Amino acid sequence: RIDFTIPTPENVTITVYDILGHELTTLAKGQYGQGTHTVNFSTQNWKTGLYLYSITAGSYSKTLKFTVTE
Repeated sequence: RIDFTIPTPENVTITVYDILGHELTTLAKGQYGQGTHTVNFSTQNWKTGLYLYSITAGSYSKTLKFTVTE
């Protein structure tokens, strides 16, 4: 699950990458209103390891990491 908060309505994109930088999936893409939001997703068929996700909202952009374990 990924939680994020935006101060004003923005176009938001959340994309997941493997550790080599290959794009795997887009979890969210579209207009989100002001406030806190949650994007739920399943890693059930993903291999154990380190992944990255990039969140972009308007001019804000940040890349974070997460780990998938069994």
